[in-house]
Formats: sequence, C-alpha cells, structure tokens
Amino acid sequence: MKPDAMNVTPVCVPEWGDSASVPPVTIKIVILYDDDASRQRALCGEKRLVSLLGPACDLQFVWWRFNSLRHPETVRRASNAAEEAQVIIFSVHASEDLPKVVKDWLEQ
Repeated sequence: MKPDAMNVTPVCVPEWGDSASVPPVTIKIVILYDDDASRQRALCGEKRLVSLLGPACDLQFVWWRFNSLRHPETVRRASNAAEEAQVIIFSVHASEDLPKVVKDWLEQ
C-alpha cells in the first residue's frame, strides 16, 4: 500500500472533549541526513508529519548533517538533542551503509 493511501489517525489528538482546550503534546525529533538529496527527502517527511499530526502536536525538529559529527562540539550537541528526543530519523541512500562517523556517534 502506498503511504499516501494509508488511513492514518493523528496520534496526538486527544480522545476527550474539545482538542482546542488541551495543550499540544511536544514531540522532539532529531533528523540526521547525509547530503542535500537526503535532506530534501527528510524535509518532505517533516512536512508530512506536520500535516498528519496537526495542531495537537508541537513538533520540534533538530537537524544534523552526518559530516558535522566529525567535530567534538557538534557531537556533544547532537548527543544531547538525541537524548531528549522521542524520535530519531536517519535520512540515507538505500544502497549505502551508515558512514563510520555516524556509527561512532551511535556507539558512544
């Protein structure tokens, strides 16, 4: 089934009362990407999430390019963001393995 054809119910919409009176659920999302093409693909995914989850969710995105993980300060900041995140997304090319710098970051 194609993703656009799926019947998806927003997960953040409360099941009780008027959703306008309920504060939005905050979801922190870290997106790591390889290059411009994978960043563009992840941007499409971000827009899709925002449209599916609507105003009931406060989606907070943090973006990191794989190459930026070569710098110790960036590694620290990305690690802190990932620890606080509820979702971590990797945007990569299907034919490639994760770069060593990303694997090293994951193992720390």
